[in-house]
Amino acid sequence: MRLTSVLLASSLTLAACNDGGSSALRAFADPSSSRVSALTVQRLDAASGTVTNESGTLDRAANRFAAGAQNGDIDASRMMVTLDGAGGTIDLTGTQDFVRIFTSQPVAGPVTRGTVGVATPLGQLPTTASYVGTGDVDIRDGFDTYELAGSMTANADFGAGLLSVEIRDLDGTRTNFGGSVAVTDVGVIQVTDAMIAGNTASGGSVSFTSGAVTFSGSATSQHEAGFFGTKADEIGGVLAIRDGATRELDAVYIGD
Repeated sequence: MRLTSVLLASSLTLAACNDGGSSALRAFADPSSSRVSALTVQRLDAASGTVTNESGTLDRAANRFAAGAQNGDIDASRMMVTLDGAGGTIDLTGTQDFVRIFTSQPVAGPVTRGTVGVATPLGQLPTTASYVGTGDVDIRDGFDTYELAGSMTANADFGAGLLSVEIRDLDGTRTNFGGSVAVTDVGVIQVTDAMIAGNTASGGSVSFTSGAVTFSGSATSQHEAGFFGTKADEIGGVLAIRDGATRELDAVYIGD
């Protein structure tokens, strides 16, 4: 990640709880830490086509994890959460220091996925930052379903309060009644003018340019993102596009 000078902020209310100052932030899976860190969560519910920005905590000493309304025990490797109540699991993947991609599979309730990580304290937000990473994209277009992966770039201007994101080089498979075939460079997702508020961002203009799948002018979109680690070192986000009952796109992205 590339960044420039740090913005001053009078409130540190979103700084990691018991994580000391921002310089003391601990990596998500730090095996030597017993600190409690404040988390932000970007959740995608594909069944309803909605995305949300939530808060949570990681209590490393007690091996407890909370993300929005979901709570449970997290293993020592910080790769799986066993949910309280009716049960189920949250799988955590990724190689970044502070943010992970999650898939939540509760016994009762919808399967959701997204990003979760150690939130950047407000007093350590830089003036600008840029990111590179990856994006996972699922598309349903009538009877065709696409499972794709591509590259992600993002630019955050914390001074202006704006975030832009691009996911391209989308390769993977297309599946229908005839079977599955490999596809390449299916399209480009762009998010412009998402509004930054503290260590999260939301909204913006979301578009998908493709020669294979065309969304109409009446399509609707949602987008949520978060900034993680010291000086917003990392980013994660989710987005959804819906166009009637037969055409939809869901994406999760992560980078540093």
